[in-house]
Amino acid sequence: MSELFNMNVKNINNFANFKLEKDHDKIKQFRKNICQTINKNNVTKNNKQNTENTILFISMSTIDIGKIILLNQLFNSNYKYIIGIDNKYYKNVEEFNNDILKYSDHIVNFLNIDIKKFINCPTTFLDNNILKNKYGNKIENFNGRWKNNPSKLGSLEWFNNSNYEYFWYIEDDIYCKNYNLFIDKYNNNTDDLICTINENHLPSWYYTGWRVGDICHGFDHASLYITRYSKQYSNYFFKFLKETKTTSHHEIFIPYILNYYHLTFSNLLNKHKSYLHINDGKTKTYNLYDNNILKIDGEIFHPFKIK
Repeated sequence: MSELFNMNVKNINNFANFKLEKDHDKIKQFRKNICQTINKNNVTKNNKQNTENTILFISMSTIDIGKIILLNQLFNSNYKYIIGIDNKYYKNVEEFNNDILKYSDHIVNFLNIDIKKFINCPTTFLDNNILKNKYGNKIENFNGRWKNNPSKLGSLEWFNNSNYEYFWYIEDDIYCKNYNLFIDKYNNNTDDLICTINENHLPSWYYTGWRVGDICHGFDHASLYITRYSKQYSNYFFKFLKETKTTSHHEIFIPYILNYYHLTFSNLLNKHKSYLHINDGKTKTYNLYDNNILKIDGEIFHPFKIK
């Protein structure tokens, strides 16, 4: 990073440490202003999203009945899709498909779907050790709660190396009633990042320094259960990642990169945010049995669990 960057980081850290408990709002705005003035960037206007230039990417851990239902919703989409599999759970496609086959009766008889749609779905494997070798231990902060989870970073890297202009990252506890209706709502939106960002609140873990490599990264807090990135965003993200000495939790680092490069942003539509909640082990989960989400006037839900 440049001398100007280092100087501003030093100033912002001194300011933040001195005033942290006195005026949170002013401090956050100060950090944001510094972030935006460090770099002067020329943003290119993106093309519109369509079914050819956009892919849906769902990160996947261990297969269970809930994951089968979520995958089925994805398979019904007109958009191309790919399953990103953490290799801590499955080392290869054969292992993954063996678990799929355990639910073949449910797939064929309840969902009325050809099992081949599950067996032959496109997959890619995410390996945190490979990511560490490329980018160093600094990515542990970015990975967040599970420091060896490659989902967020590995999916972004996959997208950055692809030919797609947009990708939707989807956690494996998101239930969407109809991906076509949901995704199509953003076809005219050419912003670099679409998610939910809270500009008025930082999580308590930020103030304890947990997964915070640099205090200056903290001013906006993003919920990234389902997020759309442009290729322009991913290009700049990896440019910054290769140059920086540290990262922070993805929920604050993603907005930091957004502002550093003066990229464009939109919040998810209000009607899409209504039933997206933090998965903290305390929030009631959505499912198809004791609180039938099909009867709820909503389109997308988190967290979705069937145990």
